[in-house]
This record gives sequence, structure tokens and C-alpha cells, in this order.
Amino acid sequence: MLKTEYKNKIYFITQPDHAKVSGFLAAHWGNEEFARPGYYSDSQDPDRLRAETVLGIAEHDNGWWEWEASPEPDADGLPKGLTAVLKNQQEGMSRWENRNTQTQRKASLREFTNKLPRLLVIRAQL
Repeated sequence: MLKTEYKNKIYFITQPDHAKVSGFLAAHWGNEEFARPGYYSDSQDPDRLRAETVLGIAEHDNGWWEWEASPEPDADGLPKGLTAVLKNQQEGMSRWENRNTQTQRKASLREFTNKLPRLLVIRAQL
């Protein structure tokens, strides 16, 4: 959960909602000066690559649903923000390592998209 204070008010944005906005932006990204996601010179199927890239971006934080349905409170009594939740980086990464055993909510997603959280964990550990 993204948590920020602005003009003496606290605002929350769920990680899945942040991801959806990211996916919307990715779907509309690109113009005459730079390529859209998935359009690379050696891609045999750029439309499919673009669709799967946008889907991966739009779903990149869907593993947070369970936590955000019942978030841990911070010292202020409100839900913890992402920074507080991830103070222990290994614990945060474990959330993604175990994602596929926690839920089958998005079982119909493409193979690459299902593997994306695990690939990010591996990259972060390098």
C-alpha cells in the first residue's frame, strides 16, 4: 500500500491499483519518437509481446491483495505503507516467492506473466 501525507491528509493507494494505472500508461505509451512496449527489431510477434508486456505491467503487484485486505497497522494505527512493510527486504521478497501457492486468482494469465514476480525476486537477489 502506498501511503502519503499531503496537506495534513493521509492518502492510500493499493499496490494492485497502482499496477493497473501503470498498465494503463504502458498501453498508451509510445509515439513517433520512441517505441511502444514489445516492439523490438528481433520480435517475431510484436503485438503479442506488447500485449503480454502490458499485462505483466498491469498485474505486477497483484500479489498484494491478500495483505491489503487485512493490513498490519503502523504506529499511527493506520495501515502500514510500503516502506514500513518492506523494512525487512527478505521478508518482502518472500511474499513474491510464495505467491503462486497463496492464490490461483490469476491462473489464466500467460506463462511469462505468471513467472514475472519470481523473475523479479531472482533479479533483486543478484
